[in-house]
Amino acid sequence: MLQAGFILPFTEPDFEWDFRLDRVRSINVSGHKYGLTYPGLGWLIFREEKDLPKDLVFTVDYLGEQEDTFTLNFSGSSAMVVAQYYNILRFGRAGYTGIMKNIMEVSQYLAENIERLGRFEMLNKGERLPIIAFRQKKDYEYSLLQLSLKLREKGWIVPAYRLPKNAEDIEIMCIGVRENFTTDLATILVDDIEKACIFLESVSKHGIKENFGSSAHIMGNFL
Repeated sequence: MLQAGFILPFTEPDFEWDFRLDRVRSINVSGHKYGLTYPGLGWLIFREEKDLPKDLVFTVDYLGEQEDTFTLNFSGSSAMVVAQYYNILRFGRAGYTGIMKNIMEVSQYLAENIERLGRFEMLNKGERLPIIAFRQKKDYEYSLLQLSLKLREKGWIVPAYRLPKNAEDIEIMCIGVRENFTTDLATILVDDIEKACIFLESVSKHGIKENFGSSAHIMGNFL
Protein backbone atom coordinates (compact mmCIF):
# COMPACT_ATOMS: atom_id res chain seq x y z
CA MET A 1 0.00 0.00 0.00
CA LEU A 2 3.05 2.25 0.25
CA GLN A 3 3.19 3.58 -3.32
CA ALA A 4 -0.55 3.31 -3.94
CA GLY A 5 -1.31 5.66 -1.08
CA PHE A 6 0.04 8.69 -2.93
CA ILE A 7 -0.70 7.72 -6.53
CA LEU A 8 -4.08 6.03 -6.95
CA PRO A 9 -6.17 8.57 -4.97
CA PHE A 10 -5.19 11.14 -7.62
CA THR A 11 -4.91 9.08 -10.81
CA GLU A 12 -7.73 6.57 -10.25
CA PRO A 13 -9.97 7.78 -7.40
CA ASP A 14 -12.61 5.15 -8.14
CA PHE A 15 -10.19 2.22 -8.02
CA GLU A 16 -10.73 0.25 -4.82
CA TRP A 17 -7.40 -0.45 -3.15
CA ASP A 18 -7.78 1.01 0.35
CA PHE A 19 -10.12 0.51 3.33
CA ARG A 20 -12.95 -0.13 0.91
CA LEU A 21 -11.49 -3.64 0.74
CA ASP A 22 -12.22 -5.75 3.82
CA ARG A 23 -8.76 -7.32 4.02
CA VAL A 24 -6.88 -4.02 4.04
CA ARG A 25 -6.09 -3.42 7.69
CA SER A 26 -3.46 -0.67 7.44
CA ILE A 27 -2.06 1.82 4.95
CA ASN A 28 1.39 3.37 5.13
CA VAL A 29 2.64 6.19 2.93
CA SER A 30 6.08 7.79 2.63
CA GLY A 31 5.78 11.51 2.01
CA HIS A 32 9.40 11.73 0.90
CA LYS A 33 8.65 9.68 -2.21
CA TYR A 34 5.56 11.14 -3.83
CA GLY A 35 4.54 13.69 -1.22
CA LEU A 36 7.54 15.67 -2.50
CA THR A 37 9.14 16.22 0.91
CA TYR A 38 12.62 15.23 2.03
CA PRO A 39 13.27 11.87 3.79
CA GLY A 40 11.82 11.17 7.18
CA LEU A 41 8.08 11.75 6.79
CA GLY A 42 5.56 8.93 6.68
CA TRP A 43 2.10 7.94 7.81
CA LEU A 44 0.73 4.68 9.13
CA ILE A 45 -3.05 4.43 9.40
CA PHE A 46 -4.91 1.45 10.88
CA ARG A 47 -8.47 0.53 10.04
CA GLU A 48 -9.39 -0.12 13.67
CA GLU A 49 -7.74 0.29 17.04
CA LYS A 50 -7.48 -3.48 17.44
CA ASP A 51 -5.26 -3.61 14.34
CA LEU A 52 -2.60 -1.51 16.08
CA PRO A 53 0.10 -3.90 17.41
CA LYS A 54 0.27 -3.79 21.20
CA ASP A 55 4.06 -3.54 21.21
CA LEU A 56 3.79 -0.13 19.52
CA VAL A 57 1.66 1.28 22.34
CA PHE A 58 3.23 2.81 25.45
CA THR A 59 1.48 4.06 28.56
CA VAL A 60 2.93 7.25 29.99
CA ASP A 61 2.12 9.58 32.88
CA TYR A 62 1.06 12.91 31.46
CA LEU A 63 -0.60 15.80 33.30
CA GLY A 64 -1.66 13.62 36.19
CA GLU A 65 -3.20 10.76 34.21
CA GLN A 66 -2.28 7.67 32.23
CA GLU A 67 -2.24 8.18 28.47
CA ASP A 68 -1.56 5.79 25.61
CA THR A 69 0.90 6.86 22.95
CA PHE A 70 2.68 5.10 20.12
CA THR A 71 5.59 5.89 17.87
CA LEU A 72 7.90 4.26 15.36
CA ASN A 73 11.68 3.98 15.30
CA PHE A 74 13.73 6.69 13.62
CA SER A 75 11.43 9.50 14.73
CA GLY A 76 13.19 12.85 14.44
CA SER A 77 12.69 16.46 13.50
CA SER A 78 9.18 17.65 12.64
CA ALA A 79 10.50 19.95 9.88
CA MET A 80 9.31 17.57 7.15
CA VAL A 81 5.78 17.72 8.59
CA VAL A 82 5.80 21.47 8.00
CA ALA A 83 7.19 20.91 4.47
CA GLN A 84 4.43 18.42 3.70
CA TYR A 85 1.76 20.74 5.08
CA TYR A 86 3.11 23.51 2.85
CA ASN A 87 2.95 21.28 -0.23
CA ILE A 88 -0.61 20.24 0.55
CA LEU A 89 -1.66 23.89 0.83
CA ARG A 90 0.35 24.90 -2.24
CA PHE A 91 -0.67 22.14 -4.66
CA GLY A 92 -4.03 21.03 -3.31
CA ARG A 93 -5.81 18.05 -4.80
CA ALA A 94 -5.77 19.46 -8.32
CA GLY A 95 -2.05 20.14 -8.17
CA TYR A 96 -1.15 16.70 -6.87
CA THR A 97 -3.43 15.13 -9.48
CA GLY A 98 -1.49 16.87 -12.26
CA ILE A 99 1.85 15.87 -10.75
CA MET A 100 0.90 12.21 -10.33
CA LYS A 101 -0.54 11.94 -13.83
CA ASN A 102 2.69 13.37 -15.25
CA ILE A 103 4.74 10.86 -13.25
CA MET A 104 2.60 8.04 -14.67
CA GLU A 105 3.06 9.31 -18.24
CA VAL A 106 6.84 9.46 -17.81
CA SER A 107 6.99 5.96 -16.29
CA GLN A 108 4.95 4.49 -19.16
CA TYR A 109 7.13 6.30 -21.68
CA LEU A 110 10.21 4.80 -20.02
CA ALA A 111 8.69 1.31 -20.00
CA GLU A 112 7.76 1.51 -23.69
CA ASN A 113 11.29 2.51 -24.67
CA ILE A 114 12.93 -0.19 -22.53
CA GLU A 115 10.64 -2.74 -24.17
CA ARG A 116 11.66 -1.48 -27.62
CA LEU A 117 15.24 -2.55 -26.90
CA GLY A 118 14.03 -6.11 -27.42
CA ARG A 119 16.27 -7.44 -24.66
CA PHE A 120 13.84 -7.54 -21.76
CA GLU A 121 10.57 -9.14 -20.77
CA MET A 122 8.44 -6.45 -19.14
CA LEU A 123 6.85 -7.57 -15.88
CA ASN A 124 5.29 -4.22 -15.00
CA LYS A 125 5.03 -1.25 -17.34
CA GLY A 126 3.79 1.44 -14.99
CA GLU A 127 0.15 0.66 -15.63
CA ARG A 128 -1.13 1.75 -12.22
CA LEU A 129 1.96 2.74 -10.27
CA PRO A 130 5.14 4.46 -11.51
CA ILE A 131 7.16 1.30 -11.05
CA ILE A 132 8.78 -0.59 -13.92
CA ALA A 133 10.03 -4.14 -13.54
CA PHE A 134 11.66 -6.37 -16.15
CA ARG A 135 13.86 -9.41 -16.63
CA GLN A 136 16.15 -10.61 -19.40
CA LYS A 137 14.38 -12.29 -22.32
CA LYS A 138 17.08 -14.94 -22.63
CA ASP A 139 20.17 -16.15 -20.83
CA TYR A 140 23.06 -13.79 -21.39
CA GLU A 141 26.67 -14.15 -20.30
CA TYR A 142 26.07 -11.32 -17.84
CA SER A 143 23.50 -10.80 -15.11
CA LEU A 144 21.21 -7.90 -14.33
CA LEU A 145 23.33 -7.25 -11.24
CA GLN A 146 26.33 -6.72 -13.52
CA LEU A 147 24.22 -4.45 -15.70
CA SER A 148 23.24 -2.50 -12.58
CA LEU A 149 26.91 -2.07 -11.65
CA LYS A 150 27.74 -0.89 -15.16
CA LEU A 151 24.95 1.69 -15.09
CA ARG A 152 26.38 3.15 -11.87
CA GLU A 153 29.30 4.42 -13.94
CA LYS A 154 26.84 6.83 -15.53
CA GLY A 155 25.33 7.80 -12.20
CA TRP A 156 22.21 5.62 -12.45
CA ILE A 157 21.11 3.57 -9.46
CA VAL A 158 18.95 0.85 -10.98
CA PRO A 159 18.66 -2.02 -8.50
CA ALA A 160 18.62 -5.68 -9.50
CA TYR A 161 17.03 -8.33 -7.30
CA ARG A 162 16.67 -12.07 -7.06
CA LEU A 163 13.16 -13.18 -6.21
CA PRO A 164 12.40 -14.84 -2.84
CA LYS A 165 12.69 -18.50 -1.92
CA ASN A 166 11.56 -21.00 -4.57
CA ALA A 167 12.20 -18.41 -7.29
CA GLU A 168 15.82 -17.50 -6.53
CA ASP A 169 16.90 -18.20 -10.10
CA ILE A 170 14.80 -15.31 -11.40
CA GLU A 171 16.52 -11.93 -11.47
CA ILE A 172 14.65 -8.70 -12.14
CA MET A 173 15.36 -5.00 -12.40
CA CYS A 174 13.08 -2.41 -10.87
CA ILE A 175 12.83 1.34 -11.55
CA GLY A 176 10.75 3.75 -9.49
CA VAL A 177 9.91 6.97 -11.33
CA ARG A 178 9.69 10.13 -9.23
CA GLU A 179 8.46 13.66 -9.87
CA ASN A 180 11.83 15.09 -10.95
CA PHE A 181 12.42 12.34 -13.55
CA THR A 182 11.59 13.71 -17.02
CA THR A 183 11.10 12.15 -20.46
CA ASP A 184 14.49 13.57 -21.45
CA LEU A 185 16.14 11.72 -18.56
CA ALA A 186 14.17 8.59 -19.50
CA THR A 187 15.57 8.76 -23.04
CA ILE A 188 19.11 9.11 -21.71
CA LEU A 189 18.63 6.19 -19.30
CA VAL A 190 17.35 3.88 -22.04
CA ASP A 191 20.30 4.84 -24.24
CA ASP A 192 22.72 4.10 -21.39
CA ILE A 193 21.03 0.75 -20.71
CA GLU A 194 21.45 -0.26 -24.35
CA LYS A 195 25.11 0.84 -24.44
CA ALA A 196 25.82 -1.02 -21.20
CA CYS A 197 24.25 -4.20 -22.61
CA ILE A 198 26.31 -3.93 -25.80
CA PHE A 199 29.48 -3.43 -23.77
CA LEU A 200 28.81 -6.42 -21.51
CA GLU A 201 27.98 -8.61 -24.51
CA SER A 202 31.21 -7.60 -26.24
CA VAL A 203 33.18 -8.48 -23.10
CA SER A 204 31.57 -11.92 -22.93
CA LYS A 205 32.37 -12.58 -26.60
CA HIS A 206 36.05 -12.18 -25.80
CA GLY A 207 35.81 -15.04 -23.35
CA ILE A 208 36.12 -13.00 -20.17
CA LYS A 209 33.72 -14.85 -17.92
CA GLU A 210 35.61 -15.63 -14.74
CA ASN A 211 35.02 -13.08 -11.99
CA PHE A 212 32.82 -11.26 -14.46
CA GLY A 213 31.03 -9.45 -11.65
CA SER A 214 34.21 -7.77 -10.38
CA SER A 215 35.03 -4.17 -11.15
CA ALA A 216 38.19 -5.26 -12.98
CA HIS A 217 36.10 -6.69 -15.81
CA ILE A 218 33.14 -4.35 -16.06
CA MET A 219 34.53 -0.92 -15.16
CA GLY A 220 35.33 1.56 -17.90
CA ASN A 221 33.37 4.21 -19.74
CA PHE A 222 31.06 3.28 -22.56
CA LEU A 223 30.40 6.06 -25.08
